[in-house]
Amino acid sequence: MVAAEPTPETIAIVKSTVPILRENLTEVITRFYENLFSTYPELKKQFNMDRHRGGTVKEENGIPKQVAALGGAVISYAKNIDRVEALLPVVERISHKHVSRGVSAAQYDKIGECLLRAMKDILEEAITEDIHNAWAEAYGFLASVFINMETKLTEELSEKAGYSGFVPMSVVGMETDEDGSKRLSLKSEEFGTPQHGPGQYVAVVIEKEGLEPTMTSMATVREDEENTLWIYVPDSQEESTRYLLDVVELGSVIKVSVPCGKVK
Repeated sequence: MVAAEPTPETIAIVKSTVPILRENLTEVITRFYENLFSTYPELKKQFNMDRHRGGTVKEENGIPKQVAALGGAVISYAKNIDRVEALLPVVERISHKHVSRGVSAAQYDKIGECLLRAMKDILEEAITEDIHNAWAEAYGFLASVFINMETKLTEELSEKAGYSGFVPMSVVGMETDEDGSKRLSLKSEEFGTPQHGPGQYVAVVIEKEGLEPTMTSMATVREDEENTLWIYVPDSQEESTRYLLDVVELGSVIKVSVPCGKVK
């Protein structure tokens, strides 16, 4: 069930925080992830940690991709809190990603707690009790929108795939392009080939000795293939992608989510 929409007072307060949030956005979001991963380290495995460390995958302005992405989403919500319907296409896109990573409804309380704490940590006295309460209400409403959509998506996508969560799939085929990218053909002995279409992707669990468990997303290809699931692995310096390119071989078994993303 979706929570009640924010009150006019809450909307006004949240909108008023846009300038100070924008000015301190990178610091707030960086602190949010620090809070999240230190308080709830078990959640790290649902992220591609390369996109938090920066290094090989930074934005042009030097900000790690995931920090920049979430920061943009926070500002967009604050600016459009009075017309959430305009954000629904973005909410749906993000919800597909959350479903692929196994995000649960219970995790939203943890995320909200760490986000509000990050705002207070960085903005200090600027976050008054009224502002804190307004953002708590605004976050609670948005979280309920995500939870509602993701519950429905999980049911729909799991029914189409024939399984839920992550299942082990064997690498039964492999092709390498001149640019170093690969296509892997995957097959589940227990569940067969999940229904999928153009524009979709799967999350792949990376479990490698010396590397923290992590996840990365790979696009599905060859949707007309009936017997196996083909995924595209681009040439990249991300550790998770390098694992798929350099370590995985024919006969390897990797854990794969249900296909997510809207079919184009």
